[in-house]
Amino acid sequence: MARGKGDEQKRAATHGPHHSFGPMPVHEVAPGRWRWGRSGKTYRTKAAAERQARAIYAAGWKEDGSPRPKKRAELHRALSPPRRAEGRYVRDLVSVMQRVHEGVFEVVRREWPAPESRRDKDEDAFGLPFRSRLFKYIDREVGKAHDRMSDEVEEKGGAAARALGISPKAAGLGGIVAGARAANVDLIQNAAVSFVDDVRKVLDESDGLRHEEIAKLLEERAGVSRRRAELIARDQTAKLAGALNHARQKAAGITAFTWSTANDERVRESHAELEGEQFDYDDPPEVDGEPTLPTEAVNCRCVAIPVIDFGAEDDEADE
Repeated sequence: MARGKGDEQKRAATHGPHHSFGPMPVHEVAPGRWRWGRSGKTYRTKAAAERQARAIYAAGWKEDGSPRPKKRAELHRALSPPRRAEGRYVRDLVSVMQRVHEGVFEVVRREWPAPESRRDKDEDAFGLPFRSRLFKYIDREVGKAHDRMSDEVEEKGGAAARALGISPKAAGLGGIVAGARAANVDLIQNAAVSFVDDVRKVLDESDGLRHEEIAKLLEERAGVSRRRAELIARDQTAKLAGALNHARQKAAGITAFTWSTANDERVRESHAELEGEQFDYDDPPEVDGEPTLPTEAVNCRCVAIPVIDFGAEDDEADE
């Protein structure tokens, strides 16, 4: 729902010229009923509606229900995942992956002590028994780490929702968290399998290499694996916060949002172009060829800030 020139002309025809809050954007919608903005509560006197307008404007909102830039930056911080939770989740998943590396390297030291003995190995040391133990460990440890992270994400997101007048509880939030937990376990299990496969490939192609050369190659693969775990942790923390944010807003009847970026040098160009633009939840913008909400792209730190309708059309408020 990005606003164009036609939208501005329509708004001006209905409400008069745009105000930077000189004359109050207050109008009489029926005999003895006054309203600030395009929709929302009506008041019995113009003065009461103007007081409401001053309060909302002072809180950082514009007449169309979207936040002004300063307010948008404040809300971006409030709706972003807690940094402490993200940082701890990064450390937790990297620690899990390091334990995976230690287990794999222990097998390597035991099963591949020398090139000639490697050729005599008929049994796959990284076969089903090993992977079964690996998956159980990851399921347990990543699950516990995700539970800690999601508790903090839900707490911070709920507080931000309450500040916006949105219920922190909505149908389906538990399912979102449970689905994210299972997805995170799968992501780390897949990363572990990739590391095992990389190690096997290094060993299979190591004939003629010195021990030091093999060790260097294995450590390089471990570094790639650690960085993958870190990316998963950061990406999935933001994704969970974003999914809960979107669900709370839609459950509250909010249909549109303002796209807010982190506004720094790390923001990708395709996202920077959307900064401050309004969109409908049912018609999100295309980003890199795909309809996308904030946080849905890999490592996206953007946030969906709700476009607020200050009250229902048939609400009435006394002075």
